[in-house]
Amino acid sequence: MTGSPGPSVVRGLVDGDALAALVASAGEVEAWPVGSHVWGHYAERTEHGDVLCRTENVSACHPPFARLVEGVLHDVASSAAGGAVADFKDKLNYKHPGGAGFGPHQDLLAYPEVTRVVSVLLAIDECTTASGCLWLAQGVDQLLATDARGVVRADVAASLRWAPAELAPGDAVVIDGLAPHSSEANR
Repeated sequence: MTGSPGPSVVRGLVDGDALAALVASAGEVEAWPVGSHVWGHYAERTEHGDVLCRTENVSACHPPFARLVEGVLHDVASSAAGGAVADFKDKLNYKHPGGAGFGPHQDLLAYPEVTRVVSVLLAIDECTTASGCLWLAQGVDQLLATDARGVVRADVAASLRWAPAELAPGDAVVIDGLAPHSSEANR
């Protein structure tokens, strides 16, 4: 399986005052109350109890995130896609100590009516193997066999070459919808 665009890392996409403002904005969003019909907070159970793991629909509710999504993230996605893109889904992922990882999957599978997906993950803190950074497989140009949950079958995932995408604050990783990716727990 070769020929896919594969993931790429953009170092220092956001820095300085813009990064500091983004970190502050993420803190504001994380403090929003649970139960909104406009944004969605989602929790996971850890050894430390239930903790927030994701907030969705952030750009519709927070102007600084709207500017980020419609600005630099849109530009990066357009460049990766080689043309016009539509912003479809935004979310903040929180990976607190003990926060879970996720099994290998391909984003394109989640959107059966779409032919191309580009995802951009922008780090606001250190993403390392210890904190559960993304692991990416390159060279995949087709949808892979999955289990009933949409996770790439273990035998197929084991045949792929995986590499960690360790990121510094302000770095981004651009993931084509066919690029398998996963993460481990934050240790």
